[in-house]
Amino acid sequence: MSKFLATFKLTYIKKIKTKSFVLMTLLMMVLILVGANIDKIIKAFNPGMGEVGIVTQDKDLYKQLKAAEEKIDDNAKIQYVNSAEAAKEKVKDKDLDTAYIIEETKDHALKGTIVGRQNADPGDKAKLQGILTTFQQQRMSQSLNIKPDKMQKLLSQSQVDDLKVSEDDKETERDSSESFFITGFVYVIVFLMFFIIINYASQIGMEVANEKTSRVIEMVITSVSPIAHVLSKILAIIAVAFTQLLLIVATMVFSYFVFDLSSLFETLDLKVGPDAVKVMIYGVIFFILGIISFIFLAAMLGAMTARIEDVGQAIAPMTLIQVGAFYIVMFNLATPNSLIAKITSFIPLFSPYVMFLRSSSPDTPFWHVLVGMIISLITIAVLMFLTMKVYKDAVLSFDKGLFASIKRLWKNKNA
Repeated sequence: MSKFLATFKLTYIKKIKTKSFVLMTLLMMVLILVGANIDKIIKAFNPGMGEVGIVTQDKDLYKQLKAAEEKIDDNAKIQYVNSAEAAKEKVKDKDLDTAYIIEETKDHALKGTIVGRQNADPGDKAKLQGILTTFQQQRMSQSLNIKPDKMQKLLSQSQVDDLKVSEDDKETERDSSESFFITGFVYVIVFLMFFIIINYASQIGMEVANEKTSRVIEMVITSVSPIAHVLSKILAIIAVAFTQLLLIVATMVFSYFVFDLSSLFETLDLKVGPDAVKVMIYGVIFFILGIISFIFLAAMLGAMTARIEDVGQAIAPMTLIQVGAFYIVMFNLATPNSLIAKITSFIPLFSPYVMFLRSSSPDTPFWHVLVGMIISLITIAVLMFLTMKVYKDAVLSFDKGLFASIKRLWKNKNA
């Protein structure tokens, strides 16, 4: 046991001290902190409208427009300008940042022109258009002697609700803000899972192959059993992956409470409800199952190689499986219960990715998710057994090529 722990500790400390681990972890933490403060960063680089001039012949319209602008942007400084030419000159001379030239036709239609030293931002154009449209509707209703309440009814939009009925006659509804958060969470977690698994799976493959290439294993197995040795290596790599994941999650939690992300969620129309919490729990479970599954698979493939140059070729099938699962999730984010998602969610190694996607849908039965977890656990047990078996048989073999190793292992099995 002491030799097992010594190998585990040595591998773990060596990996967390590598530049790649430190830089990648710091990069992810910085990206999370930047994302948590994105609203503050945008405000720092875009302080607001600044000095705004309004040109209109209607003083009442000027007052209404000024009140609307100040309500949207507290830092906006609004001033009245007599003519369009004067406004253009002030913008050129940098006395004004922006100018709005408002014209009214005989039928009370309003036309606005944004004058600036650069092309108008699409958001500013949409904002001004929305304000002018509201004023235009008010003026037209007055000219047509339509009461405001009747005008409001005429302009009201029809309401469309989303109601799903499952096979057991249960009606399921989910808030759109919560659905948007869940979709974003699945997107981020799948991306994170893909890159972390690719990274650590290749590391364990290289670690195992490197020992065989340098002939270090010939001395190691004289003091510790091959199974204990490779298992300590695998668990150390898994521990490193979980350490990185823990630091990322800690940064997320820190950002949520310190930077008050609840206000940012409200701005982005995001909501964390009971369904979102459930999906987050599923995400953590499938993340862990996915990492363990692919690391054991990579260790087995690495044990079959005798040269470091062959590691890339050996783990290529595993990479293709990951890419396939990743793209199935990406292409079915809006339809998590599509036929291809249902089928692949029950396939080993695809399940951690695709079943996690399906768990984000309220239509997915819980027993489907549970079966997906059981499939992943069975896959881990099988891969663990095969890894121990392959490593023990191939530890002192130096076959040239992956197929030669498979052929030799097959002969040993039938011997």
